[in-house]
Amino acid sequence: MRTSSQEKVQRMSEQSDLALLSVSHPVRWAVRNEVARVAGAAQDLAPEVEQACRRLVGEEAQMQADKWAQAFHYHKQVASEALTTAIAEPRSEVKALRLALSEQEAAMAARFERLAGDVQRQDRAISSRLKHEIEELTVGVEERMAAASATARQAVQEQRQEVLKQLDPVMERLTEAAGCFKQPQL
Repeated sequence: MRTSSQEKVQRMSEQSDLALLSVSHPVRWAVRNEVARVAGAAQDLAPEVEQACRRLVGEEAQMQADKWAQAFHYHKQVASEALTTAIAEPRSEVKALRLALSEQEAAMAARFERLAGDVQRQDRAISSRLKHEIEELTVGVEERMAAASATARQAVQEQRQEVLKQLDPVMERLTEAAGCFKQPQL
């Protein structure tokens, strides 16, 4: 995707160069610099945005994993304390507690698996959303570059028309002067 954007920027730059051939050097230079600056800024921002997105996704996943690990540890401690208390009770109660604890551990393991799946789904959703946002940002930059190019073309066209208006009186004088030289002398 990045290569495609770079190719589009390169094509737009080449088209701008062709359009600017008839424009004065300072204007052409200014437009070319502006296009290069905008393209450079877009390329410079893309890795930073991608890195920031990856960092946010990583931090969110780590926080979720830490939360579930703490919850699992807490439940494990509660189960251990219940087992210690149950040892003092009669054997049948100990068997019942063992059964309850194994069911609770199985439920916790299933819950942990479910939560891990949820975290993975959230991670994929966040990654997908961030990818979409980066694509939208790229489209926005391309639209801005196209608008800047159109504005530059319009400015060049207006400047050209102004120069032609200013040259009209000079051309008329030259035509008159040329006409004077072509008339036969008496």
